[in-house]
Amino acid sequence: MKITYKLIISFWLIVVCIWAVSFSTIATTKNKLEQVLISQDVRLVREMTLEISHLMYSRLETFMEYGNDVLLRTALEQSNALFAGYANIGKHLEDIDRQWLRTTDPSENMLFKDLMANELSEELREKQEYYRERYGTDLYTEIFVTNKYGAVAGLTNLTTDYRQDDEEWWQQANENGLYISDLQYHESVGGHSLDFAIRVSSEQGDSLGILKVAYNFDEIIRLVARAQGEEDHSVIDYILVNKKGLVLYSSTHRERFMDDISQKEFFRKASASSGYFILDDEDKLYVYAEIPGTREMHGQGWVLIAGHKRADIFEPVASLREKLFAFALIATVFVALLSAFVIQAISIPLIRLKDAVVAFGSGKLDKKIPVLYNDEIGEVATAFNSMGSKLEETTVSRDSLVEEIAERKWLEEKISESEKRLTGIFNSMLSGVMIIDEESHKIVDVNPAALALFGMSRQEVIGRHCHTFICPAQKGACPVTDMGLAVDHSERTILNQQGEEIPILKSVAKEIINGQRYLIESFVDIRDRKKIEQEKEVLIGELQEAIAQVKTLSGIVPICMHCKNIRDDKGYWNKVEQFLAEYSGAQFSHGICDDCIREHYPEVAEDVMKAKSVA
Repeated sequence: MKITYKLIISFWLIVVCIWAVSFSTIATTKNKLEQVLISQDVRLVREMTLEISHLMYSRLETFMEYGNDVLLRTALEQSNALFAGYANIGKHLEDIDRQWLRTTDPSENMLFKDLMANELSEELREKQEYYRERYGTDLYTEIFVTNKYGAVAGLTNLTTDYRQDDEEWWQQANENGLYISDLQYHESVGGHSLDFAIRVSSEQGDSLGILKVAYNFDEIIRLVARAQGEEDHSVIDYILVNKKGLVLYSSTHRERFMDDISQKEFFRKASASSGYFILDDEDKLYVYAEIPGTREMHGQGWVLIAGHKRADIFEPVASLREKLFAFALIATVFVALLSAFVIQAISIPLIRLKDAVVAFGSGKLDKKIPVLYNDEIGEVATAFNSMGSKLEETTVSRDSLVEEIAERKWLEEKISESEKRLTGIFNSMLSGVMIIDEESHKIVDVNPAALALFGMSRQEVIGRHCHTFICPAQKGACPVTDMGLAVDHSERTILNQQGEEIPILKSVAKEIINGQRYLIESFVDIRDRKKIEQEKEVLIGELQEAIAQVKTLSGIVPICMHCKNIRDDKGYWNKVEQFLAEYSGAQFSHGICDDCIREHYPEVAEDVMKAKSVA
């Protein structure tokens, strides 16, 4: 068969292969691309739920840290001490709570006005105003604090009740340390919010009171709305539902707030932690993910569902199919034109090459093959006419070799300069630094600051195991390599040449240098700081001892039932004012009450009473 026919058949086989590959690619790529697009949407929804979870936790964490505030703890301790003095705390709370509920006008509620004026309430309002100005909205719509008996001790708004210890959130927070409500409506602030209730504990772990914060749900709605605007695919609707199937938010408002969709098919299909499903009757794709919990905050069971039109999300699949068909068609036309050109460009030079070879075979050695094209056939003709003309193209010239050697020397010099600079930095650091082989735990390098701290020479340190004198840990019990602990600005001790333990602040990082694993240990001497801390502890103890010497008036005081004189610790009877002045520092002035005027001075009682009424 002639080469022309072979070329024609080859080109058309290529056309057939192009169409076969196109159809196969369309079939296989369609499913894979659909799965990629769906997985991408599921990932985006999961990322959004993680962002919501982290946002809610950050808002909770703000007030968990606030539980250590000095003013807050002091105010609660004072409030608890005040209530502890009541004979019947429960009755006292009930009386105040009834009065609180009867007063609908805050301006007439004197207790509310007193609470709003205290330092704790002022601090709570300052925090509320700070977040309002920072985020441009009421991030926390209500903040208030109760003492350990449930009485309000500080607040930003008028609460519905004064007594809170009978509320479920208060009891759970007091028992478990933390309570997070589901979304609910607050009459006191006129909006929906999540309630964070946090127990404020003393250093001994005893409850001082409960801090309650109403977190504005609008921030989560704005987060979801912003994510919808940034979505690559057209989202029909974002729906946020709780575990009972009640709608918390719908971007299109197709489902209203607190609508029950628990019986709808698309809610029942969202049963896993995340995934997707397609409703053929609606021609829609839904992806969903449950909002997870974060650290102390357990998940609320909320599910975020994003609905798409299938045509919109799979538009890249249809576009790819159209592009592949267009490519196959263009490739067919191109191959047809190319085949015609190649056949003409190859057949004529091959005929001339055949004639030249025949001439060479007949002894006509001066025969030259005309070079018509600068293609492979032209290269064969040129090679045939001049043997060895291409040897120069495959030989590396001397100049190129010299240039390569010079470039390598330049790189070596740069590397040497860099090593010298790093060595200078290493030796001039004020902190002690050691480089330790991770596998053998032998010290391979150490800077002068570390040697000065050890009181040893470089030769005495290099090559020794770190645990023998630098790290007190036993062999096989390295905190970093054997126990997997992180050492970052941690207090540790090292041993100097005299065996003295020196307290240090130490960090350890793992590095790979020239393919070898090393531990980079850096540390600073904190003996001076430790000395200051010890002096501080001694001073605090002396202050506490001095405070204990202050005289206080407490316990049972014996008083005469007739003359009202008081007996002191030595057994002597003293006047009330003399006793109180000695033990409490109070000073007295004397007067006479109305009843005593009438009893002891009846002749002037009437005139005195009239004078007082006129005044």
